[in-house]
Amino acid sequence: MAASKSPVGAGSAVVYHHGAAVATAKPLVPDSLVKMLKAVVFDFDLTVLRIHSFSARIEPDMIASRAWEKDFADLKAFEAVCKGLAARDVRVAIASFGRKDVITEYLKRVFGDEMDEIFPPEAICTPADVGSVDGHALPDGKNTQIGVLMKSMGIADDPRRILFFDDDRANCSKAAAIGVLSFFCPKHFTEPTWTLACTKLPAVEGMFQRPPAARAAPAPAPAPAAGDAGATESAQHGLAPSSTEDPCE
Repeated sequence: MAASKSPVGAGSAVVYHHGAAVATAKPLVPDSLVKMLKAVVFDFDLTVLRIHSFSARIEPDMIASRAWEKDFADLKAFEAVCKGLAARDVRVAIASFGRKDVITEYLKRVFGDEMDEIFPPEAICTPADVGSVDGHALPDGKNTQIGVLMKSMGIADDPRRILFFDDDRANCSKAAAIGVLSFFCPKHFTEPTWTLACTKLPAVEGMFQRPPAARAAPAPAPAPAAGDAGATESAQHGLAPSSTEDPCE
C-alpha cells in the first residue's frame, strides 16, 4: 500500500512519496503544472534508473548490448513525461553525480532523433561540469548543478519554477532550502510518482502569488464584543513562503 506525506510550507516545498502504487492512467502534463513550472530536473541513478550505473561501473559501450530498457524504473512513464513536458515548452534536465557520457548514451537509446531537442548537452549536468569529478557528491547536493542548468537553459533566476525529483532525502532538502520544488522518490521515478506530484503540487501554487505588500489589504477582523476581555484579533494566517517547518518530518 502506498503512503505519502503532504506538502509542507511553500518555502520548504518538499513533497514526499513512499512506497509503490498501482498505475492507473497514462502520465499527463496538466495545465496547472505548465503554469507553475519552467523546468523539471531529474536525478538519474536510482531515480530515472532503478540501478546505480556509476557504482555498477557501466561504460557507454556496454549499454547497447545489455537489456538497458530494464535498467529504467519506468521507461514508458519517463519517456512520455519528458516528451509531454517538452511539447508544452517545459524544459527537462538531468542533475546527477554520475558520468555524463553514460547518462547521454542511455537517453539516446530512449529518445533517438529527438535527443537533441529534448535533452541537449547543456541539459545534462554532472560534477565535471561544475569543477569537480564525476562520481563525487557535491557539498550542497544538487544546488550548484540546478543553478548551472537554469542558466544554460535560459530560465529566469527563480528556483520556485523548478520541479526536482531525487531518491536522496538530503539532496531534496538542500534544494528545497533554496526554493526548489523537490520531490523525494526513494522508490524511483515511476508513473505513480508523477501522478502524485501532479496531484500534490497545486497545493503550493500560492507561493507564486504577489508578495503580501502588493496584494489588496484583507478585510479587518471584527472588533471584539464590548466587555469581552478575552477577545483577541481573529485574523487568519496561512503558510508563508518562509515557513520553518522541517521538510524532512
